[in-house]
Amino acid sequence: MYKLKHLKAKHTVYVFGGAVSDELMSVMDFPIEGSDCLASDLGFQVGGCGMNVLRIMTQLKVPCFPGIIVGKGRVAKAVKKELKRLGYTSNFKNSEHDNGHCMVLISPNAERTFITVMGAENYWQEEFFNDIKPKKKDIVYVSGYELLQPLNEALVNFLKNLPLEQKVFFDLGPMAESLAESLPELWSRPGAILSINNDEFKTLHAEQILDPNSPYKPGVLIHRNGAKPTKLYLLQDDKNYEMHEVECFETKVIDSVGAGDAFAAGYLTALAANEAHTSAARYGNACGAVALSQKGPSIKLTWPRLTS
Repeated sequence: MYKLKHLKAKHTVYVFGGAVSDELMSVMDFPIEGSDCLASDLGFQVGGCGMNVLRIMTQLKVPCFPGIIVGKGRVAKAVKKELKRLGYTSNFKNSEHDNGHCMVLISPNAERTFITVMGAENYWQEEFFNDIKPKKKDIVYVSGYELLQPLNEALVNFLKNLPLEQKVFFDLGPMAESLAESLPELWSRPGAILSINNDEFKTLHAEQILDPNSPYKPGVLIHRNGAKPTKLYLLQDDKNYEMHEVECFETKVIDSVGAGDAFAAGYLTALAANEAHTSAARYGNACGAVALSQKGPSIKLTWPRLTS
């Protein structure tokens, strides 16, 4: 197995994603319509893709910009408190809505199902981006939830105005199908890194993206393949990809909440340290494995843990 080393980030990662409350519950059987289902309370945590990614990279000493909207209300207070704990203050404010909340149902096989109420985290404004100018080698992360129409225009315009070579990590998540229909041109650029899991690979018909004749081609396509090796597709010219397989790390699976976000954080951490994409995928796999071994999205991850 590949031995990871302690990396020192040289570039900033701009994190544009949501922060919500996660109400975690374990269920023996998934409820069907009209049924009454008993559950065990696993507690409350501040989660959301943006917050999860930001929290892990902060623990790994990566300089980050917190592009997270903070609303007004009970959840927003918890989000603000968590950002402060991590050493951040967000300038993205929304005084009309509370941040969203999410019920996370965890089944005995550690699979998770989400019921999400979206809130302030999706209300992007043009003024948020007036003074945001990533440097050439900085990296941008964006979560699929925050690209949903009709509230995404300001964020989409910001992304479209970035240089084509700027590294932009797109983590579409459950919104892959909707975004494939509305925004495929957004990740059709040399600097785009499109990260998808098995379900999203099928939803996006990603084999068509890999076809030499496809008009929509990210510079990098990551296929997170469960316990199997991660498949990394690197665009070699305007048409053809070169595929690399990157082995996963064995771990005891407790639950899978936040595992995809942890992969993104590990991958971005390596890119911020000037590592190649194949090395970044190893760090992503390692962070994902640590996430699978813990409960909930509030992943505790340090360099000694990652390099042991």
